[in-house]
Amino acid sequence: RIWLITTNLSYFADFKRFTIEDEDKNSSFAFDPPINRGVDVRMLTLDPESPIVRYRAEQLRKDYDIIGYREELRKSARDFYQKYKDRENFSLRIYDDLPVQITIIRDNEVVTSMIKRGQRSRENLHFLLDMSTSGTRTTFEGHFEEVSASPSRHISSYQWAN
Repeated sequence: RIWLITTNLSYFADFKRFTIEDEDKNSSFAFDPPINRGVDVRMLTLDPESPIVRYRAEQLRKDYDIIGYREELRKSARDFYQKYKDRENFSLRIYDDLPVQITIIRDNEVVTSMIKRGQRSRENLHFLLDMSTSGTRTTFEGHFEEVSASPSRHISSYQWAN
């Protein structure tokens, strides 16, 4: 499984740069191999219309272009959805909640990123945890499930995604 909860999917939706090489040195978008193998890929990303977006844009010193930041969130979510919308093992939900985690759960590992004012979390420290570490499952799987179930909607319910 690959579960991802983030504010903004733009880093992961960079189809040209977010690539991997196989044994034969062929490059592909990093999510293609697991999705093609049937791995359960679930993503949660912040609603571009959420009032929280304005606050995050200000934190990132993008307060001059909040509309552009909202469009960045919309575009990255839409790009993922359009690429994988016909795949049963792919789900993308939009949440409207305070983003307290930037996390990737891969199989039984968790990579979580530090959120910081003035910087995107991808530029900060990341921590790798094993699910067997005390409290990890409750903290990360539990949070993912709660955000996924609470104020979130499948991306297909948004007009801008289609």
